[in-house]
Amino acid sequence: TTLILYVVARTYASRLYASIRAEQATGLRAQAYFRSAAEGIIVSDRSGMIRQINSRALEMFGYGEQELAGNSIDLLLPVRLRPLHGDHRARFFENPASRRMGPGIDTLGARRDGSEFPIEVSLSHIRFDDDDLVVAFLTDVSARRAIERGARRSETLNALGAVAAGIAHE
Repeated sequence: TTLILYVVARTYASRLYASIRAEQATGLRAQAYFRSAAEGIIVSDRSGMIRQINSRALEMFGYGEQELAGNSIDLLLPVRLRPLHGDHRARFFENPASRRMGPGIDTLGARRDGSEFPIEVSLSHIRFDDDDLVVAFLTDVSARRAIERGARRSETLNALGAVAAGIAHE
């Protein structure tokens, strides 16, 4: 019976260790995905405290991880918009669902140096260990907006050229 108990205990322990190793590998993989994402990702709690931030978001805003972790997400907003953000955050948690932030309006971020830039933000809600968290996926759209402005300017110049050609022809 001692041998049988040993074999059962050894089998159970080996399955347990394999399960623990698999969970650790999954966690490490998830961390790698988070850290290497092309979009900025910020995890904050109901009060707006930053719990986790990936490299792309740090680069986008010009901060180091130690400067932001544990601080308010409001640091990443233009100063004039910070007083409004608490109300927006509270409304999000009244009906927490994945959605884009501010559809139809220009959403702005503020870099460490105070300069503002346009961003697109998608929000997701997760509940983890009795804690409500929001995951914000951020994209800096500065380059896209510059291209759009250039295209509009080009269209305007083309239209003016057509009008000028028409007038000259008359």
